[in-house]
Amino acid sequence: IKMLIKKKRGQIFSIDLVFAVMIFLIAVALFYVNFKYIPEQRVERRLDIDPNFLFQNIEENTKIYDKNYQTETSFLNNFKIEEDKLTNFSKIKYEYFKNMLFQNILVTGLEVDACLYFTNKSGFIVPIDNGMENITGVGNSTNEYILVESDNINCGKKSQSSIAIPNCYGNYELTRLFFKPVLRKSGEINEIMLMNVLVCARQKGSNLFLPKPE
Repeated sequence: IKMLIKKKRGQIFSIDLVFAVMIFLIAVALFYVNFKYIPEQRVERRLDIDPNFLFQNIEENTKIYDKNYQTETSFLNNFKIEEDKLTNFSKIKYEYFKNMLFQNILVTGLEVDACLYFTNKSGFIVPIDNGMENITGVGNSTNEYILVESDNINCGKKSQSSIAIPNCYGNYELTRLFFKPVLRKSGEINEIMLMNVLVCARQKGSNLFLPKPE
């Protein structure tokens, strides 16, 4: 019996290792596909944030949130996405989302906003079901200056599943896109895709204003 248990554990480890290697290799290709859709003028100015901390915050702080509020929002399990919990996560208040994301991350003197969304290998938005409709991503849906999808569709609005074109306008001065390769169900199959976090920031009191594209 012990030998069978060890063998089963070994098989599980091997499967996880294969997935991890596949995700790493495909992530390289996905990065270049998605990166080309970020306007160059907004890439030059960067935020000094460690992406490892960002995604670690998502995974750990959703678990803390669930414990405190008896909910099920911890959708990220290493590199696997749990769809039902992602739906629950998309319903939380925006301020809670921001606190989860930027906890223990130093952004002194900056006002920051963010959008979490998914893209497939072709760079198209993979919508999130929030229980009522398929939305572009998790963020402040009333903020019309954080765009993530073509046709000027902002974060949190109904998605058309079109190409992702993430950018920050209005009085945002700094833009940075972070990504993590994940395994998420798309239709009836599990698909390797990117979980993206678009971070938009501005100096407090800034008068800069960048109009949205027509």
